[in-house]
Amino acid sequence: MSESKASPPYAEEPPQYVPDVELPRQYTIGEKTLSEPLVTTTQLRGHLALLDVFSRLKEEVDNIPPPYTQSELPEGNDAVETQWALFVSFAAERCVEVTLSLLRSNISVQL
Repeated sequence: MSESKASPPYAEEPPQYVPDVELPRQYTIGEKTLSEPLVTTTQLRGHLALLDVFSRLKEEVDNIPPPYTQSELPEGNDAVETQWALFVSFAAERCVEVTLSLLRSNISVQL
C-alpha cells in the first residue's frame, strides 16, 4: 500500500486566475499605500524557480540511502527528514566557510 501525502493546510481552495480581471493600481499594507507591488513578476518567477530547485534537490536527497540505520536515529526522528536537515546544515556550513574565506582573502563579490 502506498503512502498518501497529506492535503495542504488550506481552509479553502486558492483563488483561480481570471485573465480579464484588472490588477489593482495601489496596494495597502497596514497604514501604508504603495503605488506598485513589492515584487515584480520577474522576481516572483525567480523565487518560484528557486523553490522548484530546492524541491527537486530535496527529492533527490530523500532518495539517497541513509548512511545510518533507523536504530541510530534519535527517538521520534524520521530518517528522510534527518537526512535533509543534515544536507542543508552541511550546505549552510560550506557557504559560511566559503564566505569567510573570501573575506579573509579580501575578495569582494558583486551581486
